[in-house]
Formats: sequence, C-alpha cells, structure tokens
Amino acid sequence: MADSALKLLDEAGLPGELRLRQKLALVAMVGAGVTRNPLHCHRFWQQLKGQPVEFTWQSEEGISLVAVLRAGPTESLIQGCISPCFRAEKRIGLMLFGKGNIGSRWLELFAREQTTLSARTGFEFILAGVVDSKRSLLNYDGLDASRALAFFNDEAVEQDEESLFLWMRAHPYDDLVVLDVTASEQLADQYLDFASHGFHVISANKLAGASSSDKYRQIHDAFEKTGRYWLYNATVGAGLPVNHTVRDLIDSGDTILGLSGIFSGTLSWLFLQFDGTVPFTDLVDQAWQQGLTEPDPRVDLSGKDVMRKLVILAREAGYDIEPDQVRVESLVPAHCEEGSVDHFFENGEELNEQMLQRLEAAREMGLVLRYVARFDANGKARVGVEAVREEHPLAALLPCDNVFAIESRWYRDNPLVIRGPGAGRDVTAGAIQSDINRLAQLL
Repeated sequence: MADSALKLLDEAGLPGELRLRQKLALVAMVGAGVTRNPLHCHRFWQQLKGQPVEFTWQSEEGISLVAVLRAGPTESLIQGCISPCFRAEKRIGLMLFGKGNIGSRWLELFAREQTTLSARTGFEFILAGVVDSKRSLLNYDGLDASRALAFFNDEAVEQDEESLFLWMRAHPYDDLVVLDVTASEQLADQYLDFASHGFHVISANKLAGASSSDKYRQIHDAFEKTGRYWLYNATVGAGLPVNHTVRDLIDSGDTILGLSGIFSGTLSWLFLQFDGTVPFTDLVDQAWQQGLTEPDPRVDLSGKDVMRKLVILAREAGYDIEPDQVRVESLVPAHCEEGSVDHFFENGEELNEQMLQRLEAAREMGLVLRYVARFDANGKARVGVEAVREEHPLAALLPCDNVFAIESRWYRDNPLVIRGPGAGRDVTAGAIQSDINRLAQLL
C-alpha cells in the first residue's frame, strides 16, 4: 500500500518519501456515509478525547474516519466507537403536558438540544404533542419545538380525556414519554394508567410524589411491574441534583439520618428581604408583582409546597412518611384563607404584626428568621419559621436560593450541603431535560 501511494506521488510529480515510525496505532470507522452520520461522528470524536492523537483524517468520499495515535491499548477505544453503531435506534415520542412558564422554556431548550440529544444517545426524540387543560396539538410525525406554541395557538383543538388517551395508546413509537410540568391533581391521578399502558413519566408535578403512602407505592409498583420509568428530579430543588444525591447515597450503602433546608425560593427571598422597614405583606406583594410567587401567593405562604418537597425527599431517602405527619406552619391568617388575593393583601395587618414581633425577638438573640424544613430518622417532620444563627448554612444564602443539608452515616458531623437556585423556569426546564437524558441511558 505504501509503495503504491509513493508511486502515485511520483507520477504526479509531487515530492514524497517513505518513513517508518514505530509504536503508533491506527483506529478507523469505515462505512458508507460514516462522516455524515451524526451519531458515528459524535461517538468517534468523543472517544478520542484525552487520547494521545498524532493526527486525524476523514475521507472525501465520506466512507472513513481515521485517527493515528501513539501506541497503547486500543480495545476499549474501538469498542466505544462501534458499540453504539449496533444499538437499536429507537424512536421516542414526547408528550408535553403544560405549556406555561416551565413548559414554554423547555420547548425552547428542547429545540436547541434535540439534534445533539439524538446524536449522543442514538435515539430519535420526537415532540408528539403539546397539551393544556382544555386543548391539544398532536402529530405522530412530530412538531417543531421552536414553533409549537405558535402552532398551538392557531391549530390546537379541544379534546376530551378519553380521546386523548386513545390517541396516545395508538402511538407508533418504541416508547412514549409523558412530561408533566403542571400542578394538576387530575393528571397526577392518571400516572397509574400511564404505567399500565407502557408510558414513561417525567414529572415536575409534586402531587403524585407527595400523595398518600398507599397511592405512592401503587404508582411505584405499577411502573416497576411494566418496566416503565417514573423520573421526578425536577420536583425538589428544580435543577439541583438533590434527589439524585440522596438516591446515590442510599444505593452506595449510606443511611440518611436527617434532612433539613430551605426548600422554597419564594420564602427564601421573602425572609432575606424582611428587615422590618417594610411590612411583610408589602414584600409578598413585591414578590407577587415580580412573578416570584404562585398566581395566588397564599399557596407559597401556606407551606404546603415545602411540605410536599420534604415528603418526596424523605421517601427518596427510604422512609415511609405520610403528608399529614408533617407539622406545617402556615403564614396565612385564618381569616385570609378564603377570598381573593386582594382580600389577603387588604387584611394583612395581623400577619405584619406577628412577623415584626418575631423578627425583633430573633434580633435580640443575634439570630435571623428563615422558613425551614426538617426531617429526622425518628420520623419527626416540620416546616415553619425558625430563628437561626447568621453564620448557619441555612442563613448565609442568596435571594431565591434553596439549601439542602443531608445528614447521613457518612456525613454525620459535617452534613452534605447542596445550595443554589431552587426555582425558576430555566433550571426546572433543565431538570426535565436532565431526566430525559437519564431515561435515554436507562433505555
């Protein structure tokens, strides 16, 4: 071969010489159109990262990718290059339920990442539908994620639950994934049906994960029996790897002894801003105007959302806990629980007085107020206002930050702390995308 190449150079009048270089290895992927196949190219270049590469080359005809390396073991490198090429390429349909803040931001993210995701996993991901509480936009051939919301406004049709379910059951994909980014109890109640019909579920909706123990076990058992997956990292801490970390500790042989933290970005912001110069409900109004709260801020102030996150995390740690076991301190006065949001703001004097008194009492002891969630190995669980030292990990944070302190057998004296933005459209959409990546690995 070398002689033939040298002869061609000589006939063309080009300078050339033969040199023998030892201790080199050649790795190549050869096949029709290999240089134009995103999966093959991505895998080849990924495998070369960190390798002692001398040079690379790809043929003009598109039939080969070649790398010359300094000699060393190449078996694992070759295996890493070729194994995905013989993996069955699955078609994965994605059904997005909820097109609000999180859903719309996920559509933007998916539109950017769809090609890369397919190249990395070898699977084709297809946006099959977008569904809200009244209408749906469905297409087995796939929707353009970057234009799905515009199409939804113009082309979505009213569809009852039964006909939607029939459409989903007749899907042509290898797997169908429900992305639940709603706060809908009705949709959470359908998880058992989703599992029984072979759908995977990726959820930011906390209601199923914080349901009664019996229902929670039924849902988990249903997914396990059908070989489907229910992933819900977005339910706690948005994009922070809280559920993953707790699960990894348990799977590695550790035992969780306690969980604590600030689980609400809204309440984190409120208590960091509250210094007594502005009435507490005025700060709530500011947060509401800035979109930091739920449409009804009493949902945040009630503590129920924090309670649900604590229940989900405690269950992930292996504890059997009922939602009603958690003592919840609501910041909503009883006479403001009903009525409009305006009624709440107009009648907040009692809450303002109570919070100012608690703030002054904490200051006298050199402490600050935070809304804290706690769970211990004895099953005691509470969410509510606490006075903590200023240097405490639960005190030293940025507005809207979440903090999760994990005390375990391995981290008994110095708890493992995870801190960062625990709310927001971008990080929550990212958590959904992260679970899609994880599902691809599981499949």
